[in-house]
Amino acid sequence: MKKIFTIIIAFWSLNAFAQPKIETYLDKNIINFAQKNTIHIKVILKKKQEVYFPPFRGELIKNLPITKVKNDTTETKNNYIIQTNITFLTLLQDTTITIPAYPILLANRDTIYSDSLKLKINPYKIDKNTLTNLEKNINSDTPIFKVKPDTPITFNAFWKKYKKIYKNSEKPLIFKIKDILSPKCSFKEFWARHGLWILLLLVLILAFLIIRNIYKKYKNQNGKQIQKINVPPYVWAEKELKKLLDKQLLEKGQTKEFYFHLSRIIRQYIELRYNIDLLEHTTSEIIETLQSSHLLTDELFEKLKTILITSDLVKFAKYQPNAQTNNTNINFAFDIIKNTKPQEPAEAQNNQKNNEQINQK
Repeated sequence: MKKIFTIIIAFWSLNAFAQPKIETYLDKNIINFAQKNTIHIKVILKKKQEVYFPPFRGELIKNLPITKVKNDTTETKNNYIIQTNITFLTLLQDTTITIPAYPILLANRDTIYSDSLKLKINPYKIDKNTLTNLEKNINSDTPIFKVKPDTPITFNAFWKKYKKIYKNSEKPLIFKIKDILSPKCSFKEFWARHGLWILLLLVLILAFLIIRNIYKKYKNQNGKQIQKINVPPYVWAEKELKKLLDKQLLEKGQTKEFYFHLSRIIRQYIELRYNIDLLEHTTSEIIETLQSSHLLTDELFEKLKTILITSDLVKFAKYQPNAQTNNTNINFAFDIIKNTKPQEPAEAQNNQKNNEQINQK
């Protein structure tokens, strides 16, 4: 039994040092105006962990509206491949642009980045008659415009007419990786090769546990500095969110500070509302706790997960979400508070009476 346990720890330690690889490429590096293109971001992993992609919605960059986001997971003999494919429309012409590198957050809060890519967009004139085909072909993978130009239309007129079509409400892409299979290898051979690394890892784990226990004892002796709340949690949370918006941190470019406070408010609200400890836990631990407890509906759980993951990306991966993503997360926070606050006594009595009448019928 001890040998089996040691082998499991050894394989886990090997995977802990495995570095993920990332591949980024476009379907087309040269494209015409108003045609669709797809960027593929592929993460190749050799260990069990979660992968958090940025919440791709709205525009990839300015004037490149996203029309579709699709993800794939592939398992090979030695690797797990996570791939996200973002299809977008090119509403620029006669220019060369750079698609920036995007941060990808791992469960251990390490950050890897996709490659930045060059995209050349040729000049293209649009026939007014072809604009009527835009809505019919918006979900197609083929170029929108095929006919020869007749009467040119300006880009500004085109964008003014069709910019509302390209709204996207995709959720952040989160994939869980399955356990990998242990390779066939004798214990002696394995220990001869990797025993030193295993011992070093065990020493580090032991040191971490000792330091954490000392820190907890010190913190308990000095007491937690938690804000005293004398009003119902939902009243406090709504007031705190309004104070946060009044500071206009997003308008001042202080995105990291905004998401720090947004995450803190929503965590403390859930902690006070359901009497569970969340402030001292990581995002992965909070997601696992709430998922197993079923305190929130599936819809509210997904909204809370979106806020926490976006906050981690901003704080640890220097991710800069666009205005649409910021507004979505703010609305999610208000929705969570609104739909989890306790019912008023009168409202609860009315619901009980209605249920009794239904049962009598």
